[in-house]
Amino acid sequence: ESVTSLILMKYAAEYCRAAEACRTVAGIDASLLFRMRRVFIVPMLNPDGVDLHIGGMWEHFPLRERVLIMNGGSSDFGSWQSNARGVDLNHNYNALFKEYKTLERERNILPGPGKYSGEYPESEPETGALCSLLRFDDSIKLLLTFHSQGEEIFYGGDAAPDKSKALGKTIAKMCSYKLSETEDTASYGGLTDWYVREIGNPAFTLECGRGKNPLPLSDYFRIYIGLRELLFSACTLI
Repeated sequence: ESVTSLILMKYAAEYCRAAEACRTVAGIDASLLFRMRRVFIVPMLNPDGVDLHIGGMWEHFPLRERVLIMNGGSSDFGSWQSNARGVDLNHNYNALFKEYKTLERERNILPGPGKYSGEYPESEPETGALCSLLRFDDSIKLLLTFHSQGEEIFYGGDAAPDKSKALGKTIAKMCSYKLSETEDTASYGGLTDWYVREIGNPAFTLECGRGKNPLPLSDYFRIYIGLRELLFSACTLI
């Protein structure tokens, strides 16, 4: 899902240029916004997974043999979503984690290309670092996570703060996405669900673009244009 990294870096670049030039973007005064709000951008949480997906397995990769075994002996990493330890970071947060481990056993989900949640919540340094940031910086009031695909927005369901659904409708209108609730394995171990349960602030998962994963990187600009108003307006909504 690395197309989302390009979208976030495009946003960061346009935001900085607009703030420097005192320009308005999507109806927002960028220089005023820069002075009044902080925006944290984590453009790529899973760099080793992206590296495997785009570049494939290189000869001296430290976990080469282990990763090849987890991938069924194949050197095709076109559907790889996990990190290099075979843990899907989308399921490594403490949100219905125990329930998901039961589901893993029932479905024989093992470390590999996707769906495996790890030995325990935040077992991976990537998720642990992000959760630490969100726990200990109480100036953060809204979380947006970017995935692909489907042009849908998920808000954490019944566990979300009361204002989340109304805020989600506003966000959905900005980018013409459908506001939905998660189903099946997507309901377990995700960042949005963990954040609304533990931190108690609104959070939304955006499934960006439409097509078959992985979306081509060439789709990034079209997706970015559709998200541009939201990206510049999000921190004015809270």
